[in-house]
Amino acid sequence: MKKIHYAWVICLGCELMMFCCNGIIFNVFSVFLPFIKHSFALSNTQFSVMITCRSLSSLLSISLCGSYYRHLSLRTGMFLASMICVTALFCYTFAGSYKVLLAGAVLSGLGYGLGTNVPIAMMLGRWFVYRRNFAMSLVSMATSIALVGFPSAVTWLVGKYSLGYALALVAILDLCVAVAGISLLRNHPDDLGLLPYGKSEDSSETHEREAEQTVDNTKKRQPARMLHSCGVTKEDWLLLGPAILLLGAVAWTAAGYMTVLFDSIGVRPHLIAISMTVYGMSLLVAKLIYGWLTDVLGSYLCNWFYCLMLILGCILLCMGGRFPLAVWLGSAALGIGMTVSIVGLVAWAGDLGTSEQYNTLIQRFQFLLTVGGILFTTAPGVIADHAGGSYIPAYMILAVFSLLFTVSIQLLYYRKMHNV
Repeated sequence: MKKIHYAWVICLGCELMMFCCNGIIFNVFSVFLPFIKHSFALSNTQFSVMITCRSLSSLLSISLCGSYYRHLSLRTGMFLASMICVTALFCYTFAGSYKVLLAGAVLSGLGYGLGTNVPIAMMLGRWFVYRRNFAMSLVSMATSIALVGFPSAVTWLVGKYSLGYALALVAILDLCVAVAGISLLRNHPDDLGLLPYGKSEDSSETHEREAEQTVDNTKKRQPARMLHSCGVTKEDWLLLGPAILLLGAVAWTAAGYMTVLFDSIGVRPHLIAISMTVYGMSLLVAKLIYGWLTDVLGSYLCNWFYCLMLILGCILLCMGGRFPLAVWLGSAALGIGMTVSIVGLVAWAGDLGTSEQYNTLIQRFQFLLTVGGILFTTAPGVIADHAGGSYIPAYMILAVFSLLFTVSIQLLYYRKMHNV
């Protein structure tokens, strides 16, 4: 029986760290938001400020990631980041005032920025020569898995016991997941006397050629792949920059405020939990088939499908108060459409830019996505305070944003495909 390479154990460890620093601290925690809002009698504006503090601290930590990991090993740095996330959850658990809630929000943003995408990509880069992208896709599934089943469990715990009890259990779970994940991680293959997966003393070049051939074949299968493109120009950024800022506003806000939107239109807590599970399942499936769809249809047609689902999701969620079925359909559509903000950006970087621009484009896309999210994060609460407590106007604005960025990115694709 062939022995499993330890790189796949590293992949599992990274998935656990993603679950700790993103899946629990962001996705599972979103189920607590309506309970926290009611328990502390927060205004919609106060609630939005708390979310904005989390977003700002995550942007700051992402900016500091390079310096942070120059002074610490990946394993040590990721462990400290996970402990920041655990501390944030205990802040929420024992919060007696709004200031402590803000402190928890800041800490959760810091832990997320320092413990997720950047260090995990670095770790997988050390351990994988072949199938690195596949490993990254497996790790990214942890964020969606956190929304399957957990929302209903959290809602039951809050109803059966108390908000503090449920938060304490989630904090303990986060701690256990962090310890389990970090126990599996190793900084370098050399630490275990191994070579990266896909590289061996006699066959390293063969595996590397196989990896390159896989990429080449993928490019050939994609009709929208801009192999002849001169890359992203300054003129292209006039469409691309605003499009990603708008996408950031939608991606950071639409899912983050879902539970509060449902609460404001009278959806019962257990139904809110089920809707979040529907959202998570849809997002999980959509991630899994995204690569296959882009191979078959090309990114241009896939953009239409996923972006239109995002628009439809925002519209249907606004109708949830009158049509209960719209809650489920809207959650599913939003989950499918949200895929474009996660894996779509990577496809855009490969399609629109040259190979030399690829890494830079991904970094800029991530930065613009975060900035767009921060700029709009406070707005839903402020709008709700001026709209009688309703979050529907904010989601109508998000639907318009989704339409605008869809037109912008597709116009740029059309120009590149036809050399306009």
